Amino acid sequence: MEPSDLMDLIIGSRYAPPCDMAPTTRRKPSGRGGWRPGAGRKRELDNPVRATTVLEGADFDRLAAIAAQRSATVASVIRDAVRAFLKRHKRSS
Repeated sequence: MEPSDLMDLIIGSRYAPPCDMAPTTRRKPSGRGGWRPGAGRKRELDNPVRATTVLEGADFDRLAAIAAQRSATVASVIRDAVRAFLKRHKRSS
C-alpha cells in the first residue's frame, strides 16, 4: 500500500474527525460555566489548619469503619472526636 493510499484511507475513514471539528478549531464561548461568585462546593471549615498525625493501623481501620457507617469521611470523624475531647476538657478546667 502506498503512503498516499494510506492517507486517503485515514482521511476518508469514518473515524477521522470532520475538518470543522479539528482540535485546533476554536469555538465561541457559550457564556456558560467558569468561575461565578457563590458557585462551587461550600467550605466545611471557616479557618482550616492542616495537622498531620500518625495512627495505629487498627485505630485507623476502626475510624474508617465508623466513617463508612455515617457516610462521612475519616477526617470529619476525627474532627468530631477532637471537638468532643475539647468540650470535655473545657468543662473539667
